[in-house]
Amino acid sequence: MKTVMSGGRPTGYLHLGHYLGAFSPLIKMQHSHESFFLISDLHMLMTKMTLNDIERLPTYVLDMIVDCIGMGVEPEKTHFYLQSAIPEIPYLYFLLHNLTSLARLRTVHYELNQQPQEIWDSLALGLYASPVVQAADIFALQADSVTVGLDNIEFINITKEIIERFNNIYSGVFVSPGWISGKHNNIIGLDGRDKMSKSLNNSIQIRDSSETISQKIDAITWNLPDSGKSNMVLEYLKQLSDEDIYGYYYNKFINGSNIEKSAKNQLKLTLEDMLKPMRKRISEYLPHTQMIKQILVRGTQNARERIHHT
Repeated sequence: MKTVMSGGRPTGYLHLGHYLGAFSPLIKMQHSHESFFLISDLHMLMTKMTLNDIERLPTYVLDMIVDCIGMGVEPEKTHFYLQSAIPEIPYLYFLLHNLTSLARLRTVHYELNQQPQEIWDSLALGLYASPVVQAADIFALQADSVTVGLDNIEFINITKEIIERFNNIYSGVFVSPGWISGKHNNIIGLDGRDKMSKSLNNSIQIRDSSETISQKIDAITWNLPDSGKSNMVLEYLKQLSDEDIYGYYYNKFINGSNIEKSAKNQLKLTLEDMLKPMRKRISEYLPHTQMIKQILVRGTQNARERIHHT
């Protein structure tokens, strides 16, 4: 059976960007593949390493599992496993970083490439080398496919290069993975400035209540057709609703109709239909902390057996 994997850093509640980019393909593939979900707690330390961050980590790990289950990742089908509990992963990272050039890593740091030299001078080595850590995660599991968001596709390309170089040098037969991403894999944040992100506080979390979502939608700036800016309400309707619904509001919009209130109400309904079943599954699992821990222990044991074989 082919293997599919995905993962994420446990830094807070998951949001629509996670679901649309990496997780929705995993949810579909978990029934036809052996499925794994990596909780990258070591990777988290590249940007969050204060004592407060580390003290909150156990809660974030469990929250991440519950949110994934809420989205539709089934614990009977998918192995949840913890990066720091598998020492073979950092061992493989140490080996693989010798097969990766600094110049190649710099090509994936798009935003950092635009920063002044003093930013580069203060950059943590771990963050700079994060693509190699992801390569070690994938190499370790021998994943055939990795589900990712748009901003991680180039990391998979680097992984393929590293594994192919390893195979060429050492006559290896290790799997070169492919990537799979959701149809709408780069949803813009509520502020319209960047991708949806926990750290930017511009996201719709899948745990958000109906009231919270309503407040967030009402606060979105309504840009007119001649403003030169994207209308975020229509962008979300395009990504999240049926084509007929989006087409109706888009035609009204470009013809100058005052549809701000009705379009925002439609977006609220669309999000409620999507998120209500997720919130229900989350509420069913939230009280059962011990069960969630057992899911993680069992998944980590299964993943480590496979990784130890690698």
